Amino acid sequence: MGSQALAIPFNHFSGSLIFDHSNIINSSNNQLKALQQYFEKNYQYLSFLNLEKFEYDVNHGLCFNSNIPVQYGLGSSAALTAELYKCYAKNKETDLLKIKEQLALIESHMHGKSSGFDPLVCYLQQAVWFQNNTISVTDLTDQSLKPFHIFLVDSKIKAPTRSFVSDFIKKFNASTQLTHGVLDYYIAAMNNLISLIVNNNSELFFDKIFDFSNLQLQLFNNLFVDSIKPIALQGLEQKLFALKLCGSGGGGYYLGFTPFQNKTEQFLKDQQFDYIFLA
Repeated sequence: MGSQALAIPFNHFSGSLIFDHSNIINSSNNQLKALQQYFEKNYQYLSFLNLEKFEYDVNHGLCFNSNIPVQYGLGSSAALTAELYKCYAKNKETDLLKIKEQLALIESHMHGKSSGFDPLVCYLQQAVWFQNNTISVTDLTDQSLKPFHIFLVDSKIKAPTRSFVSDFIKKFNASTQLTHGVLDYYIAAMNNLISLIVNNNSELFFDKIFDFSNLQLQLFNNLFVDSIKPIALQGLEQKLFALKLCGSGGGGYYLGFTPFQNKTEQFLKDQQFDYIFLA
């Protein structure tokens, strides 16, 4: 859609490829077998991978060992994609845009369509900022993000990314109102917020994030599940915190920002929501 993007690795969750012969994570091996079959059928797009080695490893117990919740908007498929590239790319690229393109080709099997941006962050293990078709690694750290009091709140509902991405694309192409809203307001607001984070301007950020959260609730109301909508609205009404979609929405975790961490933690405890503060 022509917007900026900013993503930051969160070390609370991680995943790696391992060999498992105990059948404890046998379902992961079965998923990798299905992925290997897809790669084989689409070899012409994935010739940058050593698919023979991947097939051999899958047949000898390769699994993805991960504590990242699946279908939660936290990048479980991105982490797997990054691991596959790290282990099986024949000649690893150095150009970040080229790496992003190749990662997108791998992840598209899981999402239906991928930008490759989230896998790039997992691969580099650094914060990445995408703007004007240029990718740059930023020096954002947990310490520099502390003033934004970023947190995740659990909806307790899984959100299959593929179906929500497909649904959004259909609605975007068919709806003049949605297209107008996204192009005229949404992208400009999101780009402004990203710039404020990169430039560590938390004061102005909190002047803007509440409006952006309200805009998401208007444009993508169906992606805020019933358990989350009431607290998202209460957060806005009280100017206590702002929630936004994390990943494709429709469940999973929602991303929050608050100028009042202690009050927000107490509110979420009182409402019996599980949450994690990132910084």
